[in-house]
Amino acid sequence: MDWELWQKYEQYIKRFILTISDSDDDAEDILQETMQKAWRSYETLDNIAAFGKWLKRIAQNCAADYYRKPDNAAFLEYTNSGQFGNVVDHSVDGNIEDKIIIRDILREYIAELPSERGKALYLNIIGGYGATKISRALRLKYETVKKWLYRDKRKISELLRVHLDETCR
Repeated sequence: MDWELWQKYEQYIKRFILTISDSDDDAEDILQETMQKAWRSYETLDNIAAFGKWLKRIAQNCAADYYRKPDNAAFLEYTNSGQFGNVVDHSVDGNIEDKIIIRDILREYIAELPSERGKALYLNIIGGYGATKISRALRLKYETVKKWLYRDKRKISELLRVHLDETCR
């Protein structure tokens, strides 16, 4: 791909990505991914006059991929790894045993949920994403995601309370 051609369209694509992204940081990540994909598949472009539209389509696809993450394989790998606990460690006060118990309760609870619901809860608790962003990423209704998060957080609080009651006896 011609570097001058990319520079000609870079600001146009960046403005477009900013309209569909949640933050400047997300937009930068999506722009970089767009450039990489365009660079790799430039040979497939038949009509150079359609470069702008082609690039915009790549940006749309990259944004959709970006907000669709984590995919099933990465999600399962992450929740089954020790990284799950490392994220929780930073957000929970207390000793290491408490953190491990909380991590295990979260891991077990999320694993029992249907796939999409588990992803939504994971993205909220671990990723820190709100219901709006999660609903867009998973292509679900906002109301559904909000209801799931409310019910699941209430259930997790109940599980933690039961565990606390059992350990204090």
